[in-house]
Amino acid sequence: MKRRVEKGVISAIMTYLLSGCQIVLAAILLIAAIGKVRHTQQLVQALRVSAISQFFVSPIATIIIILEAELVLGLVLGSQRMLPFIFGGTFLLLGAFTGWLISVYRRQLNVECGCFGASRAKVGKGSIMRNAVLMGISSLGFVLSLQIPGILPALSLWAFVVSAVLTGAGVLILSNRHMLKPANQDVSTSRFA
Repeated sequence: MKRRVEKGVISAIMTYLLSGCQIVLAAILLIAAIGKVRHTQQLVQALRVSAISQFFVSPIATIIIILEAELVLGLVLGSQRMLPFIFGGTFLLLGAFTGWLISVYRRQLNVECGCFGASRAKVGKGSIMRNAVLMGISSLGFVLSLQIPGILPALSLWAFVVSAVLTGAGVLILSNRHMLKPANQDVSTSRFA
């Protein structure tokens, strides 16, 4: 009897940890995506400063915003079978972004980390460490999602696909609208959300 109670408690803790990983990552990615849509020009300028070919800057900025929005949708509404893939995708996106941050930091580029549209801090050890923590949360969510079901409600596959397509289209329209605005900032002091 005592063993069943302990197992139930552990299972409940793991379920709430999984849900916590989903909610924390979804909230952070949502804030980041909104910040990038609101300040797309700053994201584009930050990418330009980091020596990415002009040809790829706008597509990369758009893809980043769409991926963040889609991952939010997946973290909140994805089915149990989809969650490991969503956490894996979140880890990969954060890993790519962390690699970019490390590259900017090592080359001592003057890029402000307007992360989530609020901060004017320069890319540095703090922003790299923050992303490492988020990657750890993604890893924990991945491992937990392989073992236990989450408690957040999931959409049917078709409802999820329709929601994902509509979200992607909306983000694409919004980000492209902002990218077409003329830049008002000096490239050397760009901010990205």
